[in-house]
Amino acid sequence: MAEKILAEENLVVRHSALELIEHWAIAISGLILLLTGIFELPVAKRYYLIEIPGLGWSADFITSLYLHYAAALIFTVAAVFHVFHHGLRGEKGLLPQKGDLASSVAVMKSLIGIGKEPPLHKYLPEQRLAYAGMAVIILMLILSGLVKTYKNIYAPDMSHTVLLWATWIHNISFILFFLAFLAHMGAIILRPNWPMVRGIFTGKVRLDYARHRHALWLNELESSPSGNVKEQSPAPCGEKIAPMNIQILIDNIKKHPDYNKVGMILCHNGVVRSFSRDGKPVQEITVSADRKRLAEIMTEMKKRPGIIEILVEIKEGKLRVGDDVMYVAVAGDFRENVFSALMDTVNAIKADVTSKTES
Repeated sequence: MAEKILAEENLVVRHSALELIEHWAIAISGLILLLTGIFELPVAKRYYLIEIPGLGWSADFITSLYLHYAAALIFTVAAVFHVFHHGLRGEKGLLPQKGDLASSVAVMKSLIGIGKEPPLHKYLPEQRLAYAGMAVIILMLILSGLVKTYKNIYAPDMSHTVLLWATWIHNISFILFFLAFLAHMGAIILRPNWPMVRGIFTGKVRLDYARHRHALWLNELESSPSGNVKEQSPAPCGEKIAPMNIQILIDNIKKHPDYNKVGMILCHNGVVRSFSRDGKPVQEITVSADRKRLAEIMTEMKKRPGIIEILVEIKEGKLRVGDDVMYVAVAGDFRENVFSALMDTVNAIKADVTSKTES
């Protein structure tokens, strides 16, 4: 996977170039299959589609058939490659998980103002359910299409019953694929999903959007040992750690879709002291953080009345006296809600998330 946080650009790499090629190969070839499948019927001339510039060929059955075969080849190769490539790499993020149906209902209710959206992974629960449904549809399309192609090329005397079943399955799958395509387009129209459109074309989404809507995914990235997270890489021993920038958190809060409800942004800037609580001198500390517990605390605190957003940045590794160790930014409607949320969030993080050794 090419997942990576690009903090300075306020972006997260969501999909690799190869994944984008897979997506567009299936999408474009699938669209061509839809069109050429329709053009194999006597509709292009009847409904004057041939008069549309560039569609003069659409009334030619043989041309439509050959284009259908070419698109089917690309469609099948891309689908098979997708299964084996991601299967062999053990990537299961798109597979349905327990509780996806209930989570999908909660997400959809939040879109109409009923309740709050639960913390999400890289993929929305409805995306995983749709993926499973589309996988079944594509499988039926490919298998029934192979039967029909084999009949056309090698077995013109194929059993009428087998051909009839293959045709019905292919036609039903065709309709389901078309409906799924419309549902996919409809999901993009929903405003909360607009930031994901960028990822379809570039593979990247805004970091502030990912923090707001995909907190569990960001937590996994920030705690990843792969070194792909640019904003969480501890400096080698003896090197000065680059300062964090609390302004980035504030700017990200200001991009929140509900920022118009914010009346206050309150920030905490934790710094390494030169002495411990018992008065012993400190030259440096080593900090580690439980990112999973951090995500849970942030989710709990965001449920409080009047709280719009909570962002946290923790610097892990070796830190010297004077280094920034943690930023917490809380945005909400009124100061009485924001002050208490900030204090409780910081206390919970200090108690359950961070651990340190002093030297």
